[in-house]
Amino acid sequence: MIQSAQSRYLIGGRPVIGVILAGGAGKRLNGISDPAKNGSARPKPLVDVLTGRAIDYSIDAFSRLGLKQVIISANSSSESQIMNCLSSESREPIIELASWSESHPLGTARAFDFVVQSVLKKLDSNGENITFLVQGADTPHNLDLRPLLNDHLENVNDVTVGVVRRLPHQLEREAGHRTFATVVTDGFAFSGPENSAEDRERLDSFYQSQIGKSKPITYFSEQTEGNLYDSAFISTFTFAVNAEFWRTIISPLIKPDNSDFGFDIFPAMASLENPDGILNKQSQEIARAMRGRNFNAYFFPQDRFWCDVGTPYLLWQANMQGLKGRIGDLSRFGKTWQETALGLIGADTRIDESTLRKAKKASKKSPGPTQLPRNIIGCDCSINRNVFMRNSVIGDHVQINGGVKLDGVVVLSCTPEYPTIISQADLKDSIVAGGSIPGKQITGTLIANGAVVYRGPGGELIVAKMMP
Repeated sequence: MIQSAQSRYLIGGRPVIGVILAGGAGKRLNGISDPAKNGSARPKPLVDVLTGRAIDYSIDAFSRLGLKQVIISANSSSESQIMNCLSSESREPIIELASWSESHPLGTARAFDFVVQSVLKKLDSNGENITFLVQGADTPHNLDLRPLLNDHLENVNDVTVGVVRRLPHQLEREAGHRTFATVVTDGFAFSGPENSAEDRERLDSFYQSQIGKSKPITYFSEQTEGNLYDSAFISTFTFAVNAEFWRTIISPLIKPDNSDFGFDIFPAMASLENPDGILNKQSQEIARAMRGRNFNAYFFPQDRFWCDVGTPYLLWQANMQGLKGRIGDLSRFGKTWQETALGLIGADTRIDESTLRKAKKASKKSPGPTQLPRNIIGCDCSINRNVFMRNSVIGDHVQINGGVKLDGVVVLSCTPEYPTIISQADLKDSIVAGGSIPGKQITGTLIANGAVVYRGPGGELIVAKMMP
């Protein structure tokens, strides 16, 4: 009976269970995910990224790996919306949901612990030889998870975290803040930002020598400005965990107030040199428990793309990088696309001939790489006369009226009942986060650059800065 239950999860003869952590509140996305501010808000896992949603990329990676069941761990406020959206589509793998009611987000480590304990109880197992492969629901990527998983299993690691070289996030760092985690590994003495060509060369040389390998993590730093250990090797929040190790070593040490992987658990696991110097008691206990354990970083190839869409700027950046072809195949996620002079368009989308003629003229004057679309427009959209559109991503059920100019703009999907309607607007490098208020449009001779535009719950038009 136990073997039968576990056999559903076998990868290469070993039980591997996929988990997507989708319980975050999305507070950093501000008006995009906060229903108190935006009448058309949606959970962070459902925000549009190119031709899919943020969570689709993690589901797709598990599917390509061969997993047939994936556990999505969501909180009570977003569970039904996420699962209703996913269950309405025909897809593999078959999705199994682990959820619970909570008055506030539990933190990623407690949420994961809930999944581990529930699954092991269901399988009547102590976790021996079982691996949990974990991803976030807000990290679009084109990572191949099999090499990381193989490395984790072959080296009998306790935890293996996937890392990439920082490239797409460079602009964010230059803007004065950081929303991603970095790691320092064994064999790499450099501990500072990339201040010189020599620093960059040393980082690149080390990274190139480690691609496809894993190294012990000696320091883990989450979202810390100016940290001395900002190594430029970014954690992708993709990691493999030995279930027995988690159950016996880490689970008993998790405390409610310190239960985030990035801020609490991983930094403590990496603090091998001086556990007594850590102020937090839980962190001290975890650091001591890690003596003799394997906490490794697996280096993904340089051409792999990963992005955390936890802020409006990064959500916009992920879409722009996707238009440049960095995320990979645009035909994933079960949709079909037609190629036009304006770019790729989805089913039942209508484009006025005058707009298409202008797009043809523009492409002749400024021909770009033929393999990349200039724009992506979703399903059931209407693009009317004399619309200028360049390097933009338009979601489903959007109407753009005559004379509108969009340059580097992301318009998020909405619903057929309450479509987003844009009129009299000139937008550049911005996000339109919807307008699903009956009778309300995104209109009024709106001119904005680097903004997030949406309708508040009362129908008022709000234009906020994309960058803080």
